[in-house]
Amino acid sequence: MEDGVGDTAKKKETTPEARYWKRFKPVLICAGCVGGISVLLWPFVSPGLRRHALPYIPATDEQLADAMKLTGFGLSRLKPSNRQIRAVDLGSGDGRVVLAAVRSHPVVGFGFELNRWLVLYSKLEAWRTGLRTRATFKTGDIWKVGYSRLSSGSITPFDR
Repeated sequence: MEDGVGDTAKKKETTPEARYWKRFKPVLICAGCVGGISVLLWPFVSPGLRRHALPYIPATDEQLADAMKLTGFGLSRLKPSNRQIRAVDLGSGDGRVVLAAVRSHPVVGFGFELNRWLVLYSKLEAWRTGLRTRATFKTGDIWKVGYSRLSSGSITPFDR
C-alpha cells in the first residue's frame, strides 16, 4: 500500500501552474540575464545617445606630459599672491589631467564632465590618491560653468 505522499507530488507536477512555470522558466532566466546586462552597460552606452555625442577617449601619457608643460608655462607666468590658483579641465573624462595638474603644481583643480559615471570614477581616483581636497569633479555642461574665478583651463581636442 502506498502512503499517498508520492501521489500528491505527482499531482502537483501536473497542475497547469506547474506546467506553465516549467515551460517559461528558461525564458524568464534569459530575460533576467538580458535585463541585468543592459543595466550594467547602460552607463557606457547612454552618452552615445545624446544629441551631441562626444566619445570618451582617455588621455595618453604623451598628451598628459604636453598638457602639464603648457599648464606649467601658464601657471609660472602668474604673479604670486595669497590667492589660490584654480585650474579647470572641461570634459575631464576620468580626471587624469586634473589629477596630474594637482600633483605637479600647487593648484586646486576642477573637472567638468557630462558622464556621471566618469565623474564618479574621477572622485574615487582623487580619494584613492589622497588628492580629494585639491581636486573637485562635477557633472555639468561646459557652456553653463562660471569661469571668472579660474586661473587656467584646458580642453583636450580629439580627431573624429
